[in-house]
Amino acid sequence: MKPDRWPAGDPEFYADIDGGPTKDWMMEHRKEAQVAPLFELGFGKRPEQQLFDVVKDPGCLDNLAGKQVHASCCKSMRTALEKALTEQGDPRLLGRGDIWESYARYSPMRPQLGGFAEQGQVNPKYLK
Repeated sequence: MKPDRWPAGDPEFYADIDGGPTKDWMMEHRKEAQVAPLFELGFGKRPEQQLFDVVKDPGCLDNLAGKQVHASCCKSMRTALEKALTEQGDPRLLGRGDIWESYARYSPMRPQLGGFAEQGQVNPKYLK
């Protein structure tokens, strides 16, 4: 619901992907022609809408959402999703989506990422 955000974390560290040899290798080789498209699939931003034919495309690589032939399907699925999330009181549909940023963190802190970094404390920016 926020296509401007990085699902793997900000590009400096991609900290929402755990460290390991695969991530290290991908980070080191991400600008190589054969690796760049794979890196983008794993670390890149996602469009606001995605639609896949999981029978024909089990790897979910061909996003059908932008194709006119699927426009009515995307619209009806979006309407159904928004209705269900609204009925469930999902904060993202009620204008309070940033609540996810407000919860206290008890895992190890990452001061190198900047921003609020006090373990066990609530970010006062999101207190109301």
